[in-house]
Amino acid sequence: MFKVIGIDNLRITPCEGFTKFDLKRRQQFRHRRENDRTTYRRERLLVPALGQVGPLVIITAGYAVFQTANNTVVMADIRAKERGVISGMLYMSRNLGLITGASVMGAVFALASQTSDIAAADPAAIASGMRTSFAVAAALIAVAFGAKAASRVRVTDR
Repeated sequence: MFKVIGIDNLRITPCEGFTKFDLKRRQQFRHRRENDRTTYRRERLLVPALGQVGPLVIITAGYAVFQTANNTVVMADIRAKERGVISGMLYMSRNLGLITGASVMGAVFALASQTSDIAAADPAAIASGMRTSFAVAAALIAVAFGAKAASRVRVTDR
């Protein structure tokens, strides 16, 4: 029987008891393990990317559908010579709301997490800031729905 060498820490070293077949199996296993590492690296990069891109696609599609319908309703009853001004005001109010909302929610998070350096913050503080931010957002959504329901009631009473 032909004695060959074994594999130790990816370097070839002399070893007793290995046949050519055993060495070939070990090399196949090492190759498969390297392929698994490559797959794992790809998955490690792919999963967070999908976790971020997927929700962004959904939010963008929802935003586009809402904005199209909202702009159509707002611009439907406007005279032709006033459409430019109203369109500019609609655009400005949308961007002002976006910037103000992001700033306020960032301030709510900072106050609720009670930290000045988010990179060194305790995970419990970050979780507390996120919970408070989402609670404030949910409360603002409830207020918006309530305001819309109240405005509908007033319109039908006239």
